[in-house]
Amino acid sequence: MKLTDLLYEIGDASAKPFNWSVNRSIDLVSKQFIVGIDKRTNSRDWIGPIKFGYTAHSNKAQYDITMEAMGRKRMVLQLPGKPKRKSEGPDYEMEVWISFTVDSSDEDTNMNEQYSVMATVIECVEDFVKKASKYFVIKEITINPKSDTSGDAALDSKRGRLYMAYVKRNISKLPGKWTAYANSEGIVIKNGDWTGGDIVAKS
Repeated sequence: MKLTDLLYEIGDASAKPFNWSVNRSIDLVSKQFIVGIDKRTNSRDWIGPIKFGYTAHSNKAQYDITMEAMGRKRMVLQLPGKPKRKSEGPDYEMEVWISFTVDSSDEDTNMNEQYSVMATVIECVEDFVKKASKYFVIKEITINPKSDTSGDAALDSKRGRLYMAYVKRNISKLPGKWTAYANSEGIVIKNGDWTGGDIVAKS
């Protein structure tokens, strides 16, 4: 089955994202995070999580999209007797977990609007990666499909397949090379051109 067929099978492939806004400046939060990392005795230890937030509105509900990140100083391999090497790109790195919640009294809102919700999440991720990449090398981004009741949804469920379809369709919009995997945590989008494992898509 083609990707476009899968999208039309599980929902509206042409769904438009909702209007959204950033809760706090990505630049400001990133700079504050770096100050916190540098204050640590060992800046190579992962610290966090720190939250980056977006808010989106439909006619029925408010959606809060959260990027929780762990960050640290990047390690540069130093060979004995060789000149000190400088890493390419930012001096810091992070891993990101994405979740979103809905504020609505309508129990069917999340299901009925999930296609526009997913389009909104993708657009917010693009914005976040573009802005945060000025300060951090984003090593990976994890997205967990949420079930219609509680907890996480299986990737072979309707909602899980929707997530994978949107990732496949939009991964090329992220800057650089990315590889998406499916695992027990959900969909993991790793920075770089990787091989092996259960690959969902590549940019």
